[in-house]
Amino acid sequence: MLPTLPPTREPLRVASIGYFNRFNYGDELLQQSIARLFMHHAINFLGWMPSYHALNESDLVLVGGGSIWPDSAFFTRHETLFAHLNVPFCVIGISARGDSPEIRNRTKRLVDRATFFHVRDQETLEVLPQKPGIRAGADLSWWNDDIPQYPALNDGLGPIALNLREWKRTDWSPTKLVEACRETGSQVLPMPMFFGSPVHDSAIEHNDTMLLEELGLPDPRPYWRDEVLSAAAIVVSMRFHGLLLGIRSCRPVIGFDYHPKIRSLFASLGMSEFCLPLNEPAKLTEAIEKIRDDYDNVVARVSAIRNALFETGQADRNAFLEALKQRFSDRF
Repeated sequence: MLPTLPPTREPLRVASIGYFNRFNYGDELLQQSIARLFMHHAINFLGWMPSYHALNESDLVLVGGGSIWPDSAFFTRHETLFAHLNVPFCVIGISARGDSPEIRNRTKRLVDRATFFHVRDQETLEVLPQKPGIRAGADLSWWNDDIPQYPALNDGLGPIALNLREWKRTDWSPTKLVEACRETGSQVLPMPMFFGSPVHDSAIEHNDTMLLEELGLPDPRPYWRDEVLSAAAIVVSMRFHGLLLGIRSCRPVIGFDYHPKIRSLFASLGMSEFCLPLNEPAKLTEAIEKIRDDYDNVVARVSAIRNALFETGQADRNAFLEALKQRFSDRF
């Protein structure tokens, strides 16, 4: 359970820096987790790196989560950061978008200065400097125990929830992936997760809703819909948090190996057989049929994974809260 702030304690002023307010539901899940942690405090969510003067007016700077290392200015501006940031900071739930030896060396000092430094996967732990102060655990969405969950259907013949995103770095066909799902005879439900301006997502031309609508899927709404996930028997998602939401609801999930964080996720879960090449649609049909043939056992595997991730997330959250209590003993 999250702590209740006694009425006599002054709330902390928290500046939270991340990929916020861009209509990306995955990042909104992270924001929900952070908001819940600081529900009794004054938190300001920032989608950019503000001035040091603004940061120093806070009591705590919070960086994360998501794939923001090393691109975030918080990591790239380390020299001025150490010279001008006068308040404590925490880094939570981050993963690496790439490897930068120069910034990795700079990050060593950040780890030493941080009140709490947490990454969401082992691969990021290996990319970052080898420092004992880094905690590796689960994505911030697992820190939140207040996200709806839906019991899995009793067979694999129900609808397929499908999330596709525009991706120009691979030669692939979204149309063929939709056809591969339909070849199984199941209804295909669009599950968009990014609804904002394309300029905020790798210079794409279509957000998820626009792409799924262009592919002829019925009524892809420009906002998150719980009922799509609750109706689905299987979740097929390009987006990381689409997969996590499927796992959270104990749905068999299928992803694609186009991005390191997706490959890493399936490898860590021991389910790499369901991480497929983006440009081989026939393998998607095969994977759906494989899940259907052994649906109860696959659901049991996913349920065990869900429980383990939730337990890890709660341990991460409690460790973070304990670090804050030690740092702000009179206010947290």
